[in-house]
Amino acid sequence: GCAWCCHFKVEVRPEEVFQIVEHVRAKFSPARQQALYDTASRNAVTLQALSPTQQLSANLACPFLLDCQCSIHAVRPARCRTLHATDAAGCQQAFEEPQNLAIPNTLVPALVLTGEAHLKGARQAFAEAGYDDSPQELNAALAAALADGRPKRRFEKGKKAFV
Repeated sequence: GCAWCCHFKVEVRPEEVFQIVEHVRAKFSPARQQALYDTASRNAVTLQALSPTQQLSANLACPFLLDCQCSIHAVRPARCRTLHATDAAGCQQAFEEPQNLAIPNTLVPALVLTGEAHLKGARQAFAEAGYDDSPQELNAALAAALADGRPKRRFEKGKKAFV
């Protein structure tokens, strides 16, 4: 595969962030954890300074992207699981020309629909169970969750995880 989409803004659900952080703490060295935190923090600051439209074309490398591969593939966000295209050239063009909305979408339709259904169902289930189901920007949520345990504790109490 390619890694062009690993430079786009990704929204995650709180429970996904906590699963990723658990994986990172179990599998990554303290130095790698610090590097992830530093990169996620920098990316979050960059994105927060942009308008929502500008954020979509910021092309910031995911903090988990190493040597053009996902270092958390087993626990990657649901949104990332839907990004399978049939033409890497189109993905590269979308990366190189993020403002160009005329680039043909080559994502696998059934996978996108399945992913959307999964996300909608998970959000509904968490909301009905009294948990925060609000989508979060990956970098900001990751930095907050790596910094301390407060977001997870708030989430477990049925409160908004990321404030």
